[in-house]
Amino acid sequence: MLFITTPTRWITPQVACISNVMVNLFLFRKGDDLIAIDAGFHEGMVRHGLKKLGLDPLAVTKVFLTHSDRDHAACVHVFANAVLYMGKAESVLVERKAERFKKRFNEPLSRAYQPVSDGERISAGSITVQAFATPGHTTGSTSWLVDGTCLFVGDALTLSFGKVHITPSFINMDTATHRKTILALAKKTKFKPLSNMKWLFTAHSGYTGKPLKALERWLR
Repeated sequence: MLFITTPTRWITPQVACISNVMVNLFLFRKGDDLIAIDAGFHEGMVRHGLKKLGLDPLAVTKVFLTHSDRDHAACVHVFANAVLYMGKAESVLVERKAERFKKRFNEPLSRAYQPVSDGERISAGSITVQAFATPGHTTGSTSWLVDGTCLFVGDALTLSFGKVHITPSFINMDTATHRKTILALAKKTKFKPLSNMKWLFTAHSGYTGKPLKALERWLR
């Protein structure tokens, strides 16, 4: 089901979420290293959530955007000390070379970002992040595998009753590609590094501690 967020809290000792009206952004902490996945769109709620979690936005060293829709990217300025990363194929949207919806464009990002290719690995101190291109919802939607165990997918899929479903077609740029993305993602769970995945986190429909089981039906 879409748009049912997880309340702001620590989910595991390393993963926290901030509920931002209709979307979650996530933080991953390992020792003194802190990263964010997505940035939210309501600045007051993002800052309040960080305070509730006991986290300083200036301590975040890297922000990994799943895509450039406003609800995921509007508050990148809150993390002023962080390097910003986004899938390379998403550049056509933030540079307004392609329409997000008919005659509607995404806003340019308020700061520079590093484009990332499928499979690329990035280090954030002791934290390792790997990019997985998961297009369909947008052209450059990217899922981020953190330390080999936590996959943050943004809107690349939704969860309902512990099962993976496609995101509703009316908010996708290309639902046929979106469906192929989920099938490809499911097949990758048979091999490392996704075979070691322990958690799957979505932006709008919660998370599961049984990601391989959640994707199982896509392998039939």
